[in-house]
Amino acid sequence: MSPRSRLGLRSFAAWLLAATVAGCALVAAGAAGEARAAAAETGSEGNQAEGRVLAANAASWSDPAGDADPLAPDITSVSVFNTDGGVLVIRVDLPDSEHLVFGESVSVWFDVDQNTRTGSGGGGGAEFLVSVDGFTGVSLQEWEDDAWLDVYSSVSASWRFGPTITLDLYELGSPGTFNFWVGAGWKGASGEHFDFAPGDGGWWSYQVLPPVPDPVDPPDPGEDEEDEELLLRPPTGGEFGYEQPASTFEGELVVVHYVTEGPDAPPLNDDDGSGLSDYVEEIAAAADRSLLTFELLGFETPLADTAGPDERPDIYVKRLDARILGLAVSPGYGEGGSFVIVDTRLDPASVELSRFSLQTTVAHELFHLVQYAYLPDGDMPRWIAEGTASAVELLTFPEIDDIGLIGQIDSWISEPWRELHDESNGCERCYGGAIWWHNLHRDDPGLLPAYFDRLARLSKRGQDFGIGAAALSALIGQRQTFGQGFGSLYEAFVELSAEIYRAGHGPGAYRTLTPKRAPRTTRVLRVKGLSTHYIPVKIRRGTKRLQIRISTTDGPVPDVRLIIGGTDGRTAKPRLRQNGRAIVFTPRLLNKRDRGSVMLIITSGHRNAAAYKITHYTR
Repeated sequence: MSPRSRLGLRSFAAWLLAATVAGCALVAAGAAGEARAAAAETGSEGNQAEGRVLAANAASWSDPAGDADPLAPDITSVSVFNTDGGVLVIRVDLPDSEHLVFGESVSVWFDVDQNTRTGSGGGGGAEFLVSVDGFTGVSLQEWEDDAWLDVYSSVSASWRFGPTITLDLYELGSPGTFNFWVGAGWKGASGEHFDFAPGDGGWWSYQVLPPVPDPVDPPDPGEDEEDEELLLRPPTGGEFGYEQPASTFEGELVVVHYVTEGPDAPPLNDDDGSGLSDYVEEIAAAADRSLLTFELLGFETPLADTAGPDERPDIYVKRLDARILGLAVSPGYGEGGSFVIVDTRLDPASVELSRFSLQTTVAHELFHLVQYAYLPDGDMPRWIAEGTASAVELLTFPEIDDIGLIGQIDSWISEPWRELHDESNGCERCYGGAIWWHNLHRDDPGLLPAYFDRLARLSKRGQDFGIGAAALSALIGQRQTFGQGFGSLYEAFVELSAEIYRAGHGPGAYRTLTPKRAPRTTRVLRVKGLSTHYIPVKIRRGTKRLQIRISTTDGPVPDVRLIIGGTDGRTAKPRLRQNGRAIVFTPRLLNKRDRGSVMLIITSGHRNAAAYKITHYTR
């Protein structure tokens, strides 16, 4: 049998299905916690992602039909392309396999150094293996220490007459050219059956080329932009229209609108005997408390509401889509300015461990109205808008542990290799960034209002502030925010990364090192800008000394820390080599506790990514 017959499939986490909903909405995203996302169709967040997807170098290859075991899935063609954003897409055509079934699998081997003498012998020199199978889903593995090891990654796949596999090129070491081959298999009562492409132990080669820019036509100076249609308020009709006449309840600082019949009616129980729905009263109370808190924190008040009974913000109670719990509409898009819609199914109990809390949702959505007071067009980057709104809801209702937000923060911590400003997958990471913004506020309570004001001034001057990182870094430096002497956003992020581990939050591991007596060196690894690799180091019994060398191969030198003895253990002292581009640790391991918990923390305290290699061994 071909040496590629051992597919090397290993267990992987179950599929994670993420829904992308547009506008500034609070979205239920499954057991991992409810994710807030903004819906493009409502336009409640200003910026929309645009641009080309495909790069210029898509390639395809054919494989003869019926050239292998007749019981194996038959590969007929394979196509590959990479996107402008560095995403690799591989399509494997299996005309007889409409759906992925139990026992069926497809694997892709990558020889990224194009040297068959290195990497897996059974994989023909491959260093990486992507597998899609009917047992465990999709996985990425790397050949290291003479075995295939699971690698945490963003790899995903869909199946329709074969798989379409997507992963980031940096997870393969960002190769310029790589060799690859594909295998399809089926395991049944009669044994294992395979088809490999290309056959006879060959391979295909793919070159990753930079994209060719699309030509841009100059705008027609005589062409007027079409007026954007305003989103109507529920009493007026439209997409969120009420089916019944609306009633109002006035709080001190807001006006709440609701109906008492039909599917849009909130819970109508009146436990306090006031003659009014407790749910409506709780919305008004939460809103009043929120706006007072925002004022005490130093933020601007929301812009005047010109469509309601007065200038106070209007909140509409409405049954929303099953995934959306709250919605804020920007002034330029909403009828009469900005307003908020809140779902009817939130938990009004103001106690710990509230499930999708009514109070925190009201605070979150009202804070978007505060953001619109600074940037009325909704031009605040979403990672900032959603992260700060989530942080401020924590400050407004510290006594409520919202299960949804807890899940979002846990998810953020579990994937620290993603950038701080990562807005992919419907910006699901943005909400968990509350931990970052909350820590900034803790160290400098006046920072967030000052930051919003700076973004507003840059916008009024017509200056493009991009993702907002440079403006934040400059502001932190000017304010001398931290007593430790941090001078920038990047230094603050490095400290947060160490603090997350020290606090026992259990951040997700990027990979694991198992040093032996013979020195071993990893492939080139890449830590993205404003992201962190947590790398546990497994130490054998009886080891007295550890040696780890981190060599920067490209980009800025990352911050590197080695913590020995657990979360409250000591930080090993590094030595610098090669003008600071190599960092060496040679700590003694004094006892069982030292050997039981060693954590290497590598952080790109910069906007740019850092490439590095790790050489490790024990004595």
